[in-house]
Amino acid sequence: MIPLAKWESDDVNYLGLIWWNRLDNRYSVEVQEDNKDKYKGTLCIFDHNDGDKLIYSQPVGVAYGAMFGADMADVNAWCTTAIQIIDSLNE
Repeated sequence: MIPLAKWESDDVNYLGLIWWNRLDNRYSVEVQEDNKDKYKGTLCIFDHNDGDKLIYSQPVGVAYGAMFGADMADVNAWCTTAIQIIDSLNE
């Protein structure tokens, strides 16, 4: 997997991307669409300081198929997971 969002951009409209954010000015965290099921996605964490290397991924649920954008409960869960993963890498 590769990041769909461009690090230098604040644009949120990328084909196949449900949600993304930067953490610690180093990590790009994305939820990418599942091509077969709009209620599923993949949470991906990329290390921008290491050539956008994928350092973590896991399947996640997507409420409402993200028809109107990511659900706030989903975003909170994805952020919590990403923070825990990143913190565990930096211990």
